[in-house]
Amino acid sequence: MATPLALQAAPEGVTQVDLGKAKVSMINDGVYARPLADSVVKVQPGDEVVPGIRALDAAGHTPGHTAYMIDGGKRKLLYWADTTNIAIFVRNPDWSVQFDMDAEKARETRRRIADLAIREKALVGGFHLPGSAVGELKAKGNGYEFTPLK
Repeated sequence: MATPLALQAAPEGVTQVDLGKAKVSMINDGVYARPLADSVVKVQPGDEVVPGIRALDAAGHTPGHTAYMIDGGKRKLLYWADTTNIAIFVRNPDWSVQFDMDAEKARETRRRIADLAIREKALVGGFHLPGSAVGELKAKGNGYEFTPLK
């Protein structure tokens, strides 16, 4: 975030953030006091942040959580960030934990985002995924199977 060439994007409705403590999911009446810089671009789900990068609603784990579909090479990449905040949620997307601020929405979001990745034949990347944390997703049983790229 130090480079002037970096674009900082935040979901619409997010108004405060404390980057010094790496806390990024602060909502309108947020807990943290540092206002967003004027340089932060507010995005809505469906917005193209920059050419080839589209914001996707991934709320549930946290309000305003955003995933991004990146399209510009041979294959799309769906960067889902913290959509599966525990790796086992890939195989069990209907499970939730206390860290999901809206458990029902988090479960729905995990399925919707995973199904989108499969439909689009996109690679998936994000936190809490094994190996390289970027790989392929396929439906398996009542959930999904993630195979990291080598």
